[in-house]
Amino acid sequence: MTGETGAGKSIVIDAINMALGERTSRDVIRTGASSAQVTAVFSLAPDGPAARLLAQEGFSVEEDILLERSVNAEGRGSCKIGGRPVPMALLRELGSLLLNIHGQHDNQHLLQPERHIEYLDAFSPDDALLSDYREAYRDWTEARRQLRALEQDEAERTRELELLRFQVEEIEAAELQPGEEQALADRRRLMQNAQKLSEAVGQARQALRSDEGEGALTLTGAAMRLLSEGASLSAQLEALCERLADLHYQLEDLSGELRDFQEGLNFDPAEAEEIELRLMYIGKLRRKYGEDEQQILDYAERARSRLAELNFSQERKTALAQQERSRYNKVQNLAGRLTEHRRACAAQVEAQVERELAFLNMDKTRFVVQILPAGQDVYDENGADEVAFLISPNPGEQPRPLSKIVSGGELSRVMLSLKGILGRREGVETLIFDEIDAGVSGSAAEKIGLKLRALSAERQVLCVTHLPQIASLADHHLLVEKREQQGRTHTSVSRLDPEQRVDELARMISGTRVTEAARRAAREMLEHNRH
Repeated sequence: MTGETGAGKSIVIDAINMALGERTSRDVIRTGASSAQVTAVFSLAPDGPAARLLAQEGFSVEEDILLERSVNAEGRGSCKIGGRPVPMALLRELGSLLLNIHGQHDNQHLLQPERHIEYLDAFSPDDALLSDYREAYRDWTEARRQLRALEQDEAERTRELELLRFQVEEIEAAELQPGEEQALADRRRLMQNAQKLSEAVGQARQALRSDEGEGALTLTGAAMRLLSEGASLSAQLEALCERLADLHYQLEDLSGELRDFQEGLNFDPAEAEEIELRLMYIGKLRRKYGEDEQQILDYAERARSRLAELNFSQERKTALAQQERSRYNKVQNLAGRLTEHRRACAAQVEAQVERELAFLNMDKTRFVVQILPAGQDVYDENGADEVAFLISPNPGEQPRPLSKIVSGGELSRVMLSLKGILGRREGVETLIFDEIDAGVSGSAAEKIGLKLRALSAERQVLCVTHLPQIASLADHHLLVEKREQQGRTHTSVSRLDPEQRVDELARMISGTRVTEAARRAAREMLEHNRH
């Protein structure tokens, strides 16, 4: 794909990104429109990873699959695969299996040493080892996190243990009984009013059993004797006499109970003191642990349960420490194996990249994959290694970091070399190169074009370029143009026929003014590249 600067080549790339579920801004919506839509059709390899993913998600896998994406002015949108609405995550996952876009920003990744380990691991044929390591690393870090949380809480745990033990012992020593406080309060009130109660009870007994013969018992006894004389003469009177007898005997019982009650009002002063102390003690417990005896006892039960938990946490800490050590040993072992595996892969990567660079007019270049330990017992999700790509473009120079050596054109060729050797392992069926030729010209540009053509023998390759050397090597040439129609700007993409292709290549060679010499050069370029 070629076109004037600003013609809209980036819009095509943005549209493809949008179709594959990448983050999209509302800025893609044309002024005055309510939404933007993009569709893309992919032809699938029947046994490829994209087809397998779709089958797992319940799609009927056909030769072609249609992806649709829309976004409206409110920022909401929709995603569809084969006409069926799907989550954005699925569209993005499918997109990663269908297509890989390499732009100039990817070149900048090469200047970030922390990204180099990703490239090296992408070359590795043993994905299971890295996967096993990362699973072990996650398990270890989780055990370490839990252990550290327990250790950080140790002082608080000790304080809580001591407090709970004291509280349980205090409540147990009290030997509380439900309802005890109310019973003691009643007893205290009785003792405080003993004199008044004794006088009242004495008067009541006097009324029942008077020495002058006017007490209730004396009178009911006399009445009972009088009625009994006539009871044999009247059944009704006999019943009344029986009721009076019952009443008399009840009064006798009542008199005896009043006597016992009165005699019981003689209290020991020491008992009163004991009751006061006991009530004060229960009141203190109630203020600390609950509103009554039952709530205090319930609190003690909860405290015992918490004590058991805290004692168990110590056992758990011991077990967790053992687990953390075991998992650490596993991480250490797998990290060591991962380092050995990376060193073996690094040698292969170095040799293959140097061959690729030699083809791209950097034949004297040394490429070195440096693997150093991240530090003593330092592990992260990638293992214990720091990986850096070093390069020596000229014989006799020591390899140095890419950021210290390479130009933009050299960086593009290093990235293309890496893509060339990694593309075979990625399994992606379409590669897009967005201005991979930045900073390159002359024969180096032709070599890049040849390398892209070689890649296209194995997969579909789309390339946005400004160089005629690269464009002339393509099987198909698309022209991106910007036109104004009825006051609005439109971008179009058209496939060029052979003569149109000559004109476009001539424009790329000579600029705005296309000369016949430029056309001849364009024809020669196309003719040469047919062979």
